[in-house]
Amino acid sequence: MLAEVPDMFWLSLKGSVTFGMLGIFLLIAGFKLFDLILTKVDFQEKMQENAIACAIIVSSFIFSLAYIISSVVQ
Repeated sequence: MLAEVPDMFWLSLKGSVTFGMLGIFLLIAGFKLFDLILTKVDFQEKMQENAIACAIIVSSFIFSLAYIISSVVQ
């Protein structure tokens, strides 16, 4: 007694997954570009040393980039 799932549901699901994957890809590419541009600071090494300031900068960049990408992808 399962209800029939409309075709529009599958189309919407496919679009959501596609744009979700696109957003994740753009977020990773943006972070890699950020890491390439700022060559004076090795973020991976600073994160291993528990540098709180570095972690705050990287996390704020990731949140900002995610906000921009979510606005563009919508």
